[in-house]
Amino acid sequence: MVGIIKESEMDLTLEDRELIAPVTALEFDKSGKLFAGEGPYLKIYATARRRLVTSERVFDSQRIHSIKLYDSNYGTRAIISGGRIVSVLNIQNNESSSKIHAVSSVSFNDWIWDVCLLEGTTEQECECVSVVTGHNAVWIWNFNENTKWKVSQCEEQCILYCARFIGRTLDNMWLACGTVFNEVLLWKVMDKQPGCDEGLVKKRLIGHYGVIFSVRYCQERQLLCSVSDDRSIKVWKVVFTDSYSDVTVPSELTLTLYGHKARVWDCLVLKDHIVSIGEDSMCLLWNFDGEITRSWKGHIGKSVWCLACSSDERMVATGGGDSAIRLWLVEDEIENTRDEEHLFSSIPSEQQSSQQMVEEIPRMIGLLHDTSVFVMTDKGLDIKVCELRPQYAEPYWLNRGQVASDECSASSLEKVALYTSS
Repeated sequence: MVGIIKESEMDLTLEDRELIAPVTALEFDKSGKLFAGEGPYLKIYATARRRLVTSERVFDSQRIHSIKLYDSNYGTRAIISGGRIVSVLNIQNNESSSKIHAVSSVSFNDWIWDVCLLEGTTEQECECVSVVTGHNAVWIWNFNENTKWKVSQCEEQCILYCARFIGRTLDNMWLACGTVFNEVLLWKVMDKQPGCDEGLVKKRLIGHYGVIFSVRYCQERQLLCSVSDDRSIKVWKVVFTDSYSDVTVPSELTLTLYGHKARVWDCLVLKDHIVSIGEDSMCLLWNFDGEITRSWKGHIGKSVWCLACSSDERMVATGGGDSAIRLWLVEDEIENTRDEEHLFSSIPSEQQSSQQMVEEIPRMIGLLHDTSVFVMTDKGLDIKVCELRPQYAEPYWLNRGQVASDECSASSLEKVALYTSS
């Protein structure tokens, strides 16, 4: 976190200026703008100009894990979820700016795996969001009236590691879920057992040897992809009937892909390719013969947590644990050498130019007394003491020294930098 210390009548307060956090959610809109979840902040980037358009804090403390975008009468409607919270935003876009307006939010008692804005013929029907929670229950939330109710509970109530809605009308909606038992379950939300409210599991896709972290379905190719702790990507032929009343899955897998050196976190199924990301810092582009046509590594030493693809499928964006967004161009040739484009978290320019930030990364801060703080950096246990002087835009360092390892710890803390007000 980057912040400002203000001094007023001997009281010091810390105000947020910027948060440097892993990028955990990405989504393109139809115009090519890229929506990113960075900690609790939703940021919108203009990829053509490679700049930040706007930023809005959506949650108090929870990271954003999912961004879903839909066209509406208000412009773009965004359904944002993270942890146990869902928020609805209206976004008005033009070429040079975007305005974010909060509509409503709600919390649940279980982890949220997926959300979907329901389609309907009336405005009231379009004000409902379906939500699937961690133990395979489906809820409906009317964000205009701020009411929610559970509509279905799957007969398989084990803990899920992922889930994905297929379809946008409640009567035809299915769920693909990855369980702790290494299975992918397919069940129809409103197809329940006689005499009870439990949904029937129609298909169990078995083949992984580890828990399943993500599932994706491509209606155009009728393919479902699952990625797993076992470092594999499995591709299944999943064919729904025209009315979505039933589904067929051949007994044989379509493809099994191995290429990642660690756990695979997510994937996308495109018209001509499959894209996958993993714990090994890699983003791999596959063809449907099971061959890797491109391998991209930009988030050095960090997991790639999320990905998105532009509507024309020419650009893939990845977000990683290094707080950066990488943009990769999808092309036919194998491994061309052109430099790719990247977007980094929008730290103000005066902070980016600081020599102190270039040389060392702060790991811990603490107030010593009314006018000074100590800062521990990534250079071992090197402690710097600075006096806060309002006339400076950067820390004014007084001295530095060494402390014993038992006096303080830098574990499990985010990167932090302090700047005094200019």
